[in-house]
Amino acid sequence: MIAANIRLSIEGKEVVLIRDVIGKAPSEKYTRQDEGSLHIWYEETVLTETREANPDAKVYGLWQTLIASGVIDLDQKLQVLYTNDSKDIGYYLYINSGVMQSGSIFNSELQSLPSSALTEEFSLDDAIILNSDESTLKLPAEQLKTQKEIVKQSLAKKKSNQQRSTMTVVLIIACGLAMDTFLDIQHEKQAQLFSALENKLTVTQDELASLAKRKRYNIPSQKETLTKLYNVTDSLHDEALSASFSLKSNEIVKVFVKNTNVNAARISMLASGDIQTVRVSPEQSVITWVNKNEN
Repeated sequence: MIAANIRLSIEGKEVVLIRDVIGKAPSEKYTRQDEGSLHIWYEETVLTETREANPDAKVYGLWQTLIASGVIDLDQKLQVLYTNDSKDIGYYLYINSGVMQSGSIFNSELQSLPSSALTEEFSLDDAIILNSDESTLKLPAEQLKTQKEIVKQSLAKKKSNQQRSTMTVVLIIACGLAMDTFLDIQHEKQAQLFSALENKLTVTQDELASLAKRKRYNIPSQKETLTKLYNVTDSLHDEALSASFSLKSNEIVKVFVKNTNVNAARISMLASGDIQTVRVSPEQSVITWVNKNEN
């Protein structure tokens, strides 16, 4: 059985549960602490005295602990927790349309019931009895705090949020600066590359302009080659000729002729310093010379 203001062992820890209130605060001397979406009210003087009397124990609220343990059934209008074996003293929790209000049980009577509960004529016979076994309880996320501690925690949380916000801003600025630096470096590299290409293009254009100024069209003269070719072929029988020649300078011209008596006489007449005749077979001779075209 659990009760307020006695030492209990919950989840292996020594704790003391003090009386707290759900719903409206009984007076201005009560301090509020949030438990999820609910407001838990308690007397700060009782919290301080309990801490001083139990310096080695953690202090929580009774209803705060029951809520954290999942003992409360939100579908039940009236729930009670007895704190003695005779079941004439304890606490109740009344729920109507989602609104909660806690109170005390004294001499088997519900004290300070809300008007809606009085209208419905609720009694202890209509109540659901809550499990009071401390072995099934779980501790809330935070102990009860004084108003000063709540304000201090709120300021620390606000400061932490501000620091995180500041760090986020600093990180964003740092990332921005890093990106700007990176883009500047890339821009400088691109500018250097563009400048190098531009210089190379200028040099190339200058070289092309210089070549254009010096450009000449040299058409070699084919007069000598054509004259020799005409003289040779005109002196010989057409049906006896074949030739292999090029008009390019320094190329060898070859005229093949059949070895006939007439051709032999005419070939001897064509012989000169640069025209040569060679008998390549009993049936054929070749007349050769080298082109010396004038540029």
